[in-house]
Amino acid sequence: MPGILAERVYTKYDKAGKGYVSLKEFVDISISFFSSVFEDKVRIVFELFDFNNDSKIDAEDVRTIISHMPLQKMVPQIL
Repeated sequence: MPGILAERVYTKYDKAGKGYVSLKEFVDISISFFSSVFEDKVRIVFELFDFNNDSKIDAEDVRTIISHMPLQKMVPQIL
């Protein structure tokens, strides 16, 4: 899952869609995340998980999240 989340975070930083993150974009999103109130932080995380950008986390968004989880690393190995 880190790969897909990294991509979502990058997309949030590269608001203009230029293919790179400017210093201003980096500073703006960093300030909004690190100095915001809890509700604003939750909103940012919600937007990361709303893959189809419809302001809802629906079954397809959950499937996307689950399909990118490294489940084999989470399940203990049986010897």
